[in-house]
Amino acid sequence: MTERANTPVPSVIVCAERLSARIVLPVGLDAEAASELSLRAVAKERGVHLTAEAVTLLAEIAERYANGESPIDQEFLRATLPVNGVDAWIEWMDGFNPSEMNDSPEADQSGTIDYYNRQSFIRVSKNEPIATLHAHTEGEDGLDVCGGTLTATAGKRLGMTIDKSLVLSDDRQLVAQIDGVLKLCKGKLRVEPVLEIAGAVDFSTGNIDFDGDVMIREDIRDHFRVRATKDVTIEGLIDASHITCGGNLYARRGVAGRDEGTLDIGGDAEIGYIEQARGKIEGSLSILREIMHSTLEIGKDLTGDAGRVIGGSLHVLGDVRLAEIGSRGDTPTKLILGPKSELTDEGEAAANTHVLNEIEKMRNELRVLQDPTTPRSAVNAERMTELEFEIAEAEAELQALPTNVETPVDAECTSTIEVLRMIHARVTLEISGRTIVFGHELKGPVKIWLEGDTVMHQLGNAEPAPLRGTAGVQDRLAA
Repeated sequence: MTERANTPVPSVIVCAERLSARIVLPVGLDAEAASELSLRAVAKERGVHLTAEAVTLLAEIAERYANGESPIDQEFLRATLPVNGVDAWIEWMDGFNPSEMNDSPEADQSGTIDYYNRQSFIRVSKNEPIATLHAHTEGEDGLDVCGGTLTATAGKRLGMTIDKSLVLSDDRQLVAQIDGVLKLCKGKLRVEPVLEIAGAVDFSTGNIDFDGDVMIREDIRDHFRVRATKDVTIEGLIDASHITCGGNLYARRGVAGRDEGTLDIGGDAEIGYIEQARGKIEGSLSILREIMHSTLEIGKDLTGDAGRVIGGSLHVLGDVRLAEIGSRGDTPTKLILGPKSELTDEGEAAANTHVLNEIEKMRNELRVLQDPTTPRSAVNAERMTELEFEIAEAEAELQALPTNVETPVDAECTSTIEVLRMIHARVTLEISGRTIVFGHELKGPVKIWLEGDTVMHQLGNAEPAPLRGTAGVQDRLAA
């Protein structure tokens, strides 16, 4: 006996991930089995969620089969895939992306590279936009062919926190609220009002030029410059470098100038020691140990109960309180108190003229080397670098020279000198045009001041007396 052949039927195949469904119509289907209604019923039995587009496509397939096309194996429905969210991101304004900061020194027009000048931080001004913040999106869920949800992956939120020194404007721009330096550290973006150098100022940082406060954790190496409009704090040693600040200077370790270092301080200074440096301090100077072989102008007081001045020349417009002046080796040491004499001012004018002439000579030589017709060579490039540094040195020296313009020559000196331990031999004091030269030691505590035209002194609790009556002391008009 023969078996009856199986009657062909349509079938719907759904892929394992439910991302697509296809209809299979074998040869030999009767008209009813291949009708649109039948195909829709088979799809629903398989759990397919029919969309309007899927119904339309099944109708077209049924019509093609009725017109003689067979067999048919065709996809009629695809899942609606989810649209994943977009991660939040920052669109940086030009020059503000911390990860793209290029601190390499650039060559000038002559091709010379100044390795002392490089940009190691990003300055930001108040109300300056630094970036546009693009928020994350949640995304849109999709549907599989059976009507199930295909969950979208939400975009990631911004992987950093924004400090209150930055605010988000209505157009989603990040705007600085203070002047400072832009910092991105440990996932936190902020504007710091203080520029902090974690290490030393050297070739890794280049010269520092900052509108605000500067904190330097280690040393300042030879020939580098630090300029700040506010305070400067240096926890390491200041080598033969150049410090300019509009505020106060705190350098408790000290300055080793080696006859090259300069100071130009707009406020007060607290310094461990100063050796072979030049410059001016508009406010008061507190010295912890000694000032050696330096030339300084101090606009207010000079104090240091353990401080000594050895060699060099200091001009102090305020009071002086020190432990010692001079040294046991009879080192020539000069201290000018109050306004300078007219003759001293003329000497300073001559010094200014000399420095200006030297600067002009060096600039002329530099212009020749920078001329396009001058052959380019390693020797010339090295000489240009030397000249640029020497010009900067001379300009710093010129700026450091005291001018005494605002103080009348004949102004009365009201300052006092108080020495706690010793004034050594070969110390010269100049007070309102009078020169006091010590030929022998004078033990302290002693106070010295000008009373009328007479330089007075007081030893301990003794009665005040004219200083010229002290053995070994010469009191004369400045020569």
